[in-house]
Amino acid sequence: MIKVVVSTLVICVLLWNGVSTAQNGDSDKTNPNITRWSEGTIVYRTIEAQRVRANESWRLTTHPDGSRTMRSYVDNLDAETNLNMIHRVAANFRPLESLVTYWTRGEYRGAGMFTVNGSTLNATVSGPSGSAVETVEVPDKFSIVPHPLATDSWHTWYFDKTKGGIQKVTMYNLQVTAPNSGIPVLGKIQYSTMSFEGVEDVTVPAGTFTTDHYKIGKGINVWVSGPDNMMVRYAMPDRDLEYVLTSFTTGGHQ
Repeated sequence: MIKVVVSTLVICVLLWNGVSTAQNGDSDKTNPNITRWSEGTIVYRTIEAQRVRANESWRLTTHPDGSRTMRSYVDNLDAETNLNMIHRVAANFRPLESLVTYWTRGEYRGAGMFTVNGSTLNATVSGPSGSAVETVEVPDKFSIVPHPLATDSWHTWYFDKTKGGIQKVTMYNLQVTAPNSGIPVLGKIQYSTMSFEGVEDVTVPAGTFTTDHYKIGKGINVWVSGPDNMMVRYAMPDRDLEYVLTSFTTGGHQ
């Protein structure tokens, strides 16, 4: 169900600006809200020619209850898109909330706030074409696709390795790249499949990591590492596209 409303996203954007410009520095070492942090950069490029298409920077904080907050900034040169995101998940990586703001081709396209309460996902979006709210029923096991690559490794959180084989995955995919969409940023439920391809050592500009290799659908490969399911490499060979970790730093305490 979608209806036009007076958006409250101005408050969300102000909160975003405050959080995004905060300087963590050494405060992470003693901040009682943070048990572990990491940050890094990702380059979007073609596989064959290694042509850079976009750059992404991200910072992850893990909290005392095990939940995680990911902040990401994407400068997409090819798509002429600028994307900001705050995405929070529970200790098991099930989505809790996501805030996305973006620009495309010199125009502000809008913002969206998505919150999950049990089996319900509530979306509040706003942009030049208007505002809207949407309520969507979601299963216990699902993920949100806000489109920075830093969180695309979190789609693997409920894959059952003991079962193996090809398993169904459910995603709420935000529609952030369609410049002519009437109401921007709203998402839709999509389904795909996933399989576990094995444990592999992967070398990228940020270093060599022991990873779990998953295949999503027919054409996506993702290599995931560490307790925070960090995205090390993401590749779509059929489209000559890859996304690789170019820098990585971590700190804090368990």
